[in-house]
Amino acid sequence: MLPTQLLPDTKMAKKIKMDKKDDTKKAGVVQRSNPRLSRRLKRESGKEIMVEKKKQKRERQEQNRKLREELGDAAPVPKTRTIENTREYDVTTVDPTDAEVGLILAAL
Repeated sequence: MLPTQLLPDTKMAKKIKMDKKDDTKKAGVVQRSNPRLSRRLKRESGKEIMVEKKKQKRERQEQNRKLREELGDAAPVPKTRTIENTREYDVTTVDPTDAEVGLILAAL
């Protein structure tokens, strides 16, 4: 075959150019580490994170229990999180105290 500089812009010339690109990429390829090893390391690091989270949760629960024992009935009751409680104000929502809304509701 002829070098790519001598070939006209044809499919064969493009194919040869692509082959040369692939050869350069293959030469610089670094082999990946063992997938089983990386999977095991990821699992172990994830397990450590979960153990730490559980430890923090137990500490938080213990603090809350002690606070409830000390304060008795005066202990703060956590507010239940619902969709309505966690909804953020949006400009497009209608204020129920608005005069126009009152007129619409009165007409119904």
